[in-house]
Amino acid sequence: MMKQQKRQELTCRRRGRKESHALMRKAIDAEIRMRSRLGLVRDNEEGQGTTEYAILVGVLAVIAMIAIAAFSGALGDLWDAISNGVNDMSSQNG
Repeated sequence: MMKQQKRQELTCRRRGRKESHALMRKAIDAEIRMRSRLGLVRDNEEGQGTTEYAILVGVLAVIAMIAIAAFSGALGDLWDAISNGVNDMSSQNG
């Protein structure tokens, strides 16, 4: 008699768990439907865009460093020429 009663209790508990899982699933499905109707569900691609932007900025920084290293001599000469021109103009006006 005790075994039958324990079996019935276990069966009721299992049935209760299954029913609670089913109710939880229905609630989740209802929330998803509501969010999709309101337009709150969207693909989360923000991280992907940020990563692509970071890669692009990194590549541009590397290109800038290479260009500066490659043309450092020419840039120094250009800078000196500009500086001399500005100094000559200021000495002529002053």
